[in-house]
Amino acid sequence: MSRYEYGVLSLMAQHPGKLFTKEQIFEAVWHKDSESYLRAVTSTIGRIRQKIEDDKDHPRYIKTVSNIGYQFVPSSELVRSNRNL
Repeated sequence: MSRYEYGVLSLMAQHPGKLFTKEQIFEAVWHKDSESYLRAVTSTIGRIRQKIEDDKDHPRYIKTVSNIGYQFVPSSELVRSNRNL
């Protein structure tokens, strides 16, 4: 994973279920303000999905909330196994 892919996935995985706007993701991971953040975040999310999703056209882990942003949704099995730690 690239530095930005790791940063986005790490940010979202640390806050499962939290809805992040593209602007929030960009500012947290790229640490700057830019007009091109929409494309940068969308492209990075797409590359992450190719790497972690079984079916990138029907993602299980990173959900898109139309016109708002993205949220990380861990599988129920993953949540259950982490509770036993």
